[in-house]
Amino acid sequence: MTSDAEIGFPRGTGDERELLLRWLRYLRGAVLRKVEGLDDERARWTPEGALIPLLGIVNHLTRVEWRWIDGAMLGRPTDRAEAEFRPGPELTVDSAVAAYRDRAA
Repeated sequence: MTSDAEIGFPRGTGDERELLLRWLRYLRGAVLRKVEGLDDERARWTPEGALIPLLGIVNHLTRVEWRWIDGAMLGRPTDRAEAEFRPGPELTVDSAVAAYRDRAA
């Protein structure tokens, strides 16, 4: 797995919008780097003391993207379900990553 430090933090000054978009791309990538190479079982594993498995975090962040774009920006009705933190067995790492990439594009 490529570490976040190897990727490098967004640097620079200038246009605030461009800098914010660089950080957003970096942070979105950081989430995906955490599940890179994990199988479904490992991505569902919850470490002691943690409440949410990595797969649940990716699923939750996909829903956050949806709520921000559809809800906050487009004014469409959205909801929030606790189930997004504990996805069912039908959600795989591949499908969660694909949904997140699609939603964050």
